[in-house]
Amino acid sequence: MGAASFPSLVQCKLRNFTPPVVFWQGAMPRLTDLDLTFPVRKTREIAGSITDFELGLGNLSSPQNVLIRFRSEDDSEEDTEEAMAVLWRAAIVHPNHPTLRDW
Repeated sequence: MGAASFPSLVQCKLRNFTPPVVFWQGAMPRLTDLDLTFPVRKTREIAGSITDFELGLGNLSSPQNVLIRFRSEDDSEEDTEEAMAVLWRAAIVHPNHPTLRDW
């Protein structure tokens, strides 16, 4: 999503999408709640690896709550744990330190 996209959006749910979706600097400046559902295996196929997977969470200025759901029967427990680790690192280094929950 490009800079200045959705300037008034406070909540965003992206369900069953297949990345790459990348938030650019300045996108959704008022977003506080983000709800993502995506298949890890398909993400790995597109990105090349889970560690190369980048949503651009660091580019969102106001996130407080991020809910992650992995919804695919093809996803192994190892893949999901690896994906969560990547997202945890992004949340930890974010200046807002958003709460990251998995479902």
